Amino acid sequence: MIDRGDPETLVAVFRGHLAPATHDKHPTVFWPVRSPGETEPRDTEESGIYLYPDRFGGSAARAGGTILVIAQGSVLINVRAD
Repeated sequence: MIDRGDPETLVAVFRGHLAPATHDKHPTVFWPVRSPGETEPRDTEESGIYLYPDRFGGSAARAGGTILVIAQGSVLINVRAD
């Protein structure tokens, strides 16, 4: 995750497998992120990206399409394809 600013500041890095989006966590659109070998969530809050439609500020591809940047409020979420 990146904090917006000049310059943008890296605040967190997560690794895992991005699963398809769901609407199971209404009102968010939710993309589960599973650690390698993880099959089921271990607690109430699942690891993943929670997109709140009322805070969504847009998205864009960077680095030739290998990075998806999602703007949500004052946070930028970078999803990198491996």
